[in-house]
Amino acid sequence: MNEQTPAAVGAPVEPTVRPLDDPKMQQLFGDAIEGALALGYACEDPPPEGHWLERFWRLGNAQSNSERASLAAERERYALPQDLADYMRSHLRRERAALDGFLALGNEAERAKRLEGWISVLSGPNVRAKQEPTA
Repeated sequence: MNEQTPAAVGAPVEPTVRPLDDPKMQQLFGDAIEGALALGYACEDPPPEGHWLERFWRLGNAQSNSERASLAAERERYALPQDLADYMRSHLRRERAALDGFLALGNEAERAKRLEGWISVLSGPNVRAKQEPTA
């Protein structure tokens, strides 16, 4: 028979120590992986090439790039032509100016606030004007 027998019967068996069985080590490794994912997502401070956390940094970075590409596609999809954005902004400014007399009387404050918000959105960096092709 070719059976393997223990080294010695009755010899003390040393327990196999596995580092990840220790809760402190689990916390340490978990924090390191979480940090690498977060830094990768922020595109900051990549680990040295070949470092064991590089894989997790790249995963975070890939997720960030994917979300940015998706967001850019959505912005392009819903972009206003610049002339339409300009027209809407000027119309809203005229309508807002017409409310000044009512505001002095204490009326139309909610409407004025809503118009100011729309004007702000059309004036700020949130507007991604899609350029129409010129013929």
